[in-house]
Amino acid sequence: MATSDKTHLLQTALRLSPVFTSAVGATFSYSFGVFFAGFRPSTNTSAGAGISSMPAAAKWDAMPHWFRSVRARGLRTIFIAYNSSILLGGANALLFWGTSVSGTAAAAAATPAQQYSGWSRAAYAAGTLFSVAYYAYTFSLRLIPMNLVLADEKNPVPRREEAERDLARLDWRRTLTTGTPAAVSFFVAALLWFLEH
Repeated sequence: MATSDKTHLLQTALRLSPVFTSAVGATFSYSFGVFFAGFRPSTNTSAGAGISSMPAAAKWDAMPHWFRSVRARGLRTIFIAYNSSILLGGANALLFWGTSVSGTAAAAAATPAQQYSGWSRAAYAAGTLFSVAYYAYTFSLRLIPMNLVLADEKNPVPRREEAERDLARLDWRRTLTTGTPAAVSFFVAALLWFLEH
């Protein structure tokens, strides 16, 4: 395989990798919300009304044993995905770009390939910033301590139930405002890079 072929293969892998990692992160975050929503029956049904009238300790004991620790363990997958998105997205925004087009006159005279290249690089930077925002959202809303409260069986059950409700609501919001835009940005960036070639 020629050196230019190896370089192009490396570039292609680098350009596509944040698309996959961000999709895994956003999908897993979304799935968490769907999964945990399934354990909160509606009080409008007889089954839901029966569960909601149960004492807090009985409701918690009725959950499968693995339910109590699945969220804390599942965070590993999400954090690996977002860390990878930040590293790979940042690398894409910085590495393997040709000469940049700057200035109004130069931008007007730029070829479509040069324009696609500039937009692609900007989209990789945007995806990286959205991935960083995922962490900012996590720490600013104290989501990590809430996950630890939920996973620790020594905490009082009402406190764990309150943490579970808050986490479900905030997980949805965080995924919609940071995870999904990051995945879309990386997808658009990779598409623009392919159009450039």
